[in-house]
Amino acid sequence: MTTHYIIVNGDGTATGHIAVSNAPANPLTSASGDKRWYRLATMTQPTPDGWETLSGPVYDIENGTITYTAVDRNISALKAEKQAAIDAARDALLATGKEIGGSTFDARLTTMGAIVAKRDRVSRKGGAATKNVSGVNTGTGVVTVTGGAPTDGVEILFADVGGTTQLNGNVYITSDASGNTFKIKNRLGNYVNMTGFGSYTSGGTATVVATAIDVSNNLVSLNFTSFTTMCDTLSSWHNDVYEQARAYKNAVNALSDAEAIYTFDHSDWPS
Repeated sequence: MTTHYIIVNGDGTATGHIAVSNAPANPLTSASGDKRWYRLATMTQPTPDGWETLSGPVYDIENGTITYTAVDRNISALKAEKQAAIDAARDALLATGKEIGGSTFDARLTTMGAIVAKRDRVSRKGGAATKNVSGVNTGTGVVTVTGGAPTDGVEILFADVGGTTQLNGNVYITSDASGNTFKIKNRLGNYVNMTGFGSYTSGGTATVVATAIDVSNNLVSLNFTSFTTMCDTLSSWHNDVYEQARAYKNAVNALSDAEAIYTFDHSDWPS
């Protein structure tokens, strides 16, 4: 069983307290020769709620009591703590992502900036274009289409190419565009070596697409319309979440009661 004692200086003032299972020697002589006594005491120490902290101890040597009191925590510190929790919840929600067209995309601020910049770049380079493939020279790496080659530096998704089937379903970067011909590079900037590919027979399309990384770190290829929809949806959701966070933080800042600040509910975010 633990017993509490007040440590009393020779002048009769309290210098602290201890909790021991056995009664200490009384009096105690310190290394400097001062004598201290132990006064048996009862301890009052409530369990504070989250918005409270303990104040004390207060020693009553005559009555043998040690008393702690629960008091409200610092209001400014509580507001800062709650606002940090709101920021963390906001960022976690955006990082978890929003499902769009069967994929889930991250909508944090840095990601949004990169996505919007890519949308604008793809738009400037003819993002809605689908070209019909009319030839593939696997020796020179030249692809021929009808209606003019796509601009250099855009992402192209091949589909339904006859013979040179290794192109189908893959995204490449256009390069060396001239008239109706262009070459393709991989994401490392290297020309694609097609010498081991099958000989072209007929058909196929090359569609300008844009890619985005989903929350599972998968590269998702989207046609320009779908990519624009994703950008606009993410941007709108991103703004809604940030606006909700600002509203929550303003509401917290207007509070002056410690319990109300601590228990403020910030769980209702835009879906």
